Amino acid sequence: MIRKLLTLLVSSAGLILVGAAIFAREIGIDHNVEWGAKRIVLLIVGLGVFLVGVFIETSLSWVGRYQIPKKVHANPLSIIFI
Repeated sequence: MIRKLLTLLVSSAGLILVGAAIFAREIGIDHNVEWGAKRIVLLIVGLGVFLVGVFIETSLSWVGRYQIPKKVHANPLSIIFI
């Protein structure tokens, strides 16, 4: 539950930063039509934050999938034959 919430918050923050970089003129952040260095950095940082959110979801989702079968708990030597 907390992982899903963290993923949602981080990914949303990244998308907000990307949106702010793309629509900076319309929002009123930047009055110049041309993309400057700061808008490009904002776009790259926003994409990075979004990818961190995706990484949190994909890298931590496999942890719970792989579990030791119950028969291994009954006989620790049976792991050799599995």
